[in-house]
Amino acid sequence: MGNTIKITKSKNFTYKKLNFLYLIFLVFMFFSNTGEYLRHFTALHNTQKNLNVRLIEKLNQFNGADAKKNELKKLTISFVQELDQVKRVYQDFKSKNKLESKRLYDHDFVTSQFRFNQLGSDFDSLTLQFKSDFERISQSDLSEEFTKLSDNKGGTLELNDYYFQDLPNVAFETVIEHFKSVALYNSIDYVFRNAPAQKKTDLIQLSQANFINKIRTNYTLGESVVFEVTTKLSKIIPIVKWNTRLLVPKKSDSLTYIYSVTPSESGVWSLEVLNDDKRILTSIRVSKPEFRIDTEKSNFDGSVGDILTVILKKGTVLPKGTEITSKYADITFKDGQIRIIPLKVGKISVLLTYKGEIVDEFFVYAYAPKQVDVTLQDISGNNSSITQAYRLESSNTFWQVVGFRMTVITPNGEKKSLKSATRFLRNELKMIEYKAPVGSTIVFDEIRVVGKEKGLTNMGKPIIFEK
Repeated sequence: MGNTIKITKSKNFTYKKLNFLYLIFLVFMFFSNTGEYLRHFTALHNTQKNLNVRLIEKLNQFNGADAKKNELKKLTISFVQELDQVKRVYQDFKSKNKLESKRLYDHDFVTSQFRFNQLGSDFDSLTLQFKSDFERISQSDLSEEFTKLSDNKGGTLELNDYYFQDLPNVAFETVIEHFKSVALYNSIDYVFRNAPAQKKTDLIQLSQANFINKIRTNYTLGESVVFEVTTKLSKIIPIVKWNTRLLVPKKSDSLTYIYSVTPSESGVWSLEVLNDDKRILTSIRVSKPEFRIDTEKSNFDGSVGDILTVILKKGTVLPKGTEITSKYADITFKDGQIRIIPLKVGKISVLLTYKGEIVDEFFVYAYAPKQVDVTLQDISGNNSSITQAYRLESSNTFWQVVGFRMTVITPNGEKKSLKSATRFLRNELKMIEYKAPVGSTIVFDEIRVVGKEKGLTNMGKPIIFEK
């Protein structure tokens, strides 16, 4: 079955003997120089961790009908996941306190965070509960590995003291991995005991698997990997693992199952599918986010102050940690649409960043705008007639009127003009409009507007009324 490991157990072997060898290793490392000490413990942790990955793979291969064995399999995986949570507490402590070099030689984590705190109590309870569950299901006692711990004088030691008293920071994760190994090793030995031999499976390429549909080998972070697996017999449920994690399917019909996973990070992920007598082991590449624009264009044209909308392909989801920004444009993103208001003339870059890193971009070529539409508004901000007008406003809120000229031309050709250095119609302007005879033409021109971005100016389109 491809990369399958075989678990055997002899009468003369228990995992506690590994405890003894492990403690010898601790003593040896204690008297080594610090650099070698750290290097060896890092290597030991990686080896133990990799071993446990293989043991988890082996345990997940069990798909028998025995209820007790399935219960133990579930409890063991849960126990391993709980231990991973304990490791994460240490990893957070290590990062927060910048444990490096000789600091890793200290034992402040077990002293301040573990042995005399809730974390240590929780660990004891968790471990003893698994021991109890294992004994209830398998009728086997793990005391030799978990609780019957003695010092070199024959005295009995508590679990916490035996493993964690004065334990160096650098060794903590290795000890946690050890407990995972104990649980996995013994559970595998029980669930596969007297199990019928599994039939041989053929390892094939993804391209050869006609029973898998709707799957690609490349995805973008934020996309869900969704595919179908079709079986020959309705009672057979395909085993699918994403980076060793067992995926739970949804049934589409009597022979078809739908699997779905949403990658949390970019990178190369492993996918294993076991379907009847066929096995696939392949890689799925998940790329960092990108602009999946709903056109072939990568450059867009717009005007300063005007809204330009760029639409992303349907279903595009940008993951948490992504931002769309531009130094020279106002950007908003909603419902798959990027709304861009250029703030300057020229080539403008629109950037997609993921966790602070630029991962994609496209460009907008912004041109000088044409004359801006301007209207008369009353004191409430509604468009109005000349008699109720209070100010001049741009129809595009990007622009604001800062000055204009008002000219009244009477039916007999007399002309009078006044200028305003604001957008408001002051009393003198209102008065010449009031005194103008019926049939007069009133013109607002030389309308000056400024943009939100400092230094941007433009002209408004003239407004012409007949009284």
